[in-house]
Amino acid sequence: IPFNDLLELARMDSPQYKLLQEDVVLQKVVSDRIARLRTSMTNRGISLITHLPKEPVRRELDARRIGQVVTNLMVNAIRSLDQGGTIEVTVKEDDGRAVVEIADTGPGIPEAVRARLFEPFLTTRPGGTGLGLAIVRKLVEAHGGNVLLLPREPVGTIARVEL
Repeated sequence: IPFNDLLELARMDSPQYKLLQEDVVLQKVVSDRIARLRTSMTNRGISLITHLPKEPVRRELDARRIGQVVTNLMVNAIRSLDQGGTIEVTVKEDDGRAVVEIADTGPGIPEAVRARLFEPFLTTRPGGTGLGLAIVRKLVEAHGGNVLLLPREPVGTIARVEL
């Protein structure tokens, strides 16, 4: 288990844990994180589709922490695709919430497992630690948000972050 992941999870339970919130344009955070992962997607032959509105979706957020959320979810989507496939990233306003969706065309996650994947140490991946999604959930909830894993039709998974 990567020590940094364990440390991050432990820190989040500390009363001293603080978010450095500032006015952030969500499209910029998402674009920056996608740029860091582009080589990894290219090497696997993964197509990327982005839906980033021209109007800025602004929120008071800790850009580094929300960036970490996007990275963790993107890495999961990349890992769900062997060679090829598509990842679709959407940023939008939805009923007063800022939403980031990362959808993949991977094999999908059985419903019985989906709800439990945010529990620490639960993993479906050989060699996985089961900490990535636990960290995602804690970071999103620290921002007063919500994160869900949904089935994508006809195949795949959608990770939806509502802030």
